[in-house]
Amino acid sequence: PQARAGGVEDLDISYDLVDGGNNPTRVQSLPYTVNGLTYTANQIRKVNLFLTARSRERGAGNRDFYRISAGTELSVRNLAFRDRYQ
Repeated sequence: PQARAGGVEDLDISYDLVDGGNNPTRVQSLPYTVNGLTYTANQIRKVNLFLTARSRERGAGNRDFYRISAGTELSVRNLAFRDRYQ
């Protein structure tokens, strides 16, 4: 094994789904069942990513690690379009 990213403390991946009536957001895992409805991967319309990374060395001033966080939303290609007029 070989490290691909050093200092990553947290990586959150969640999904926004669509089914024509209900639109669950921030779903953590699939399949997802709520109110008797089951959602699957083909209903993903957006992927939400959130990453927190930490420095390898402690800072000189406060002797704590430096941290930075970033988040983004990705529209899944060819799945974001939904023809509502069929």
